[in-house]
Amino acid sequence: MSPEDRLNETAATTDENEDSERRRGWVPWVVLLAVLALVAWLIWTYSDLGKAPDQADKGGVVAEQTAVVPDVVGMSRARAVRTLEAAGFSADTETSYDALAEPGTVAAQDPPAGQRVLKGMSVLVSVASRIGTGGGAATGEFDSRVQVPDVIGLTEQQANQTLSSNGYPMNVNKVYSASEPQGVVFEQNPGPNEPADPGTAVDITISLGSAPASNVKVPDVVGMSQEDAEAAVRAAGLEPRPNYQPRTSGIGKVYQQSPEAGELAQEGRFVFLLVAVRP
Repeated sequence: MSPEDRLNETAATTDENEDSERRRGWVPWVVLLAVLALVAWLIWTYSDLGKAPDQADKGGVVAEQTAVVPDVVGMSRARAVRTLEAAGFSADTETSYDALAEPGTVAAQDPPAGQRVLKGMSVLVSVASRIGTGGGAATGEFDSRVQVPDVIGLTEQQANQTLSSNGYPMNVNKVYSASEPQGVVFEQNPGPNEPADPGTAVDITISLGSAPASNVKVPDVVGMSQEDAEAAVRAAGLEPRPNYQPRTSGIGKVYQQSPEAGELAQEGRFVFLLVAVRP
């Protein structure tokens, strides 16, 4: 190999070494950039974990599983229970001796109103049960008048639990009522928040919902004209349904009916009338 060839070979080797060194110099920077990108992605992905529930995405899972506790302070016990249940919570009640609160109303709640918590959580409701005396607000003293809890709107089981926990037995009366929801108390005596000694029986009235249709006796309309027969059926609380059959006699009159006369039928039921017409 000539001196010129060796010189060219040495130069080529030097260039290759320099290129290799430059490539190796970029590797740490590429790795560093990759690490920084990974860290940034992790921070962005998990940044919501430290947020309060009300700061999270309202359409996310956290927002769907939580709700804001409604303000029930000042409400009657029954209304407070209904309000909490409508918001997705259950209610635990306790007796509160608060000189500033109206008897039978909610004096305090825990968790407080406006706090976002998991749905289904129990909210403790403190219900005032006594009236403060003239100086009660300052001294913390109370008179001896005990107030009957408000059980209007509660189920029989809830009413029994509320009254018995306050020392009142109860008598139950169930009646049909089209205007009151089925299964809930709509009347009580003594009334809500009225003073009564413990041991006094409280009469409650529970709705059975709308009354079922009554049975009526089917009138005998065979032999009547169609007009008279239909009027008699309607007067009995039933609905006439005429059908027509060709006959040679008794034209325009009812010759058969179903149900038959004297049978009991539910009010509003159809009574089928066969009316004779000319062939």
